[in-house]
Amino acid sequence: MTADKTDEVNEDRATARGVPENLIPKYDEDDVSAIFRVSVRTVQGWRIKGGGPAYVKIGDQVRYRLGALLDYLDERTVGRG
Repeated sequence: MTADKTDEVNEDRATARGVPENLIPKYDEDDVSAIFRVSVRTVQGWRIKGGGPAYVKIGDQVRYRLGALLDYLDERTVGRG
């Protein structure tokens, strides 16, 4: 089974067990760079220097939860006036 297929199976199991979608760490640094329209190097820099979205490190894998990405956006939202 490939790593991508394993991730899908684990996500399906978590969802079936009632784990809220925003708590499942399923986005990798390529996904985050695409979402925020920055380079992968920028995402890596955030992780090293701090200041980026919270992440989960499991073994050698780095993953981001949807909730952490949404929180990061909320923290940077600028109100009008």
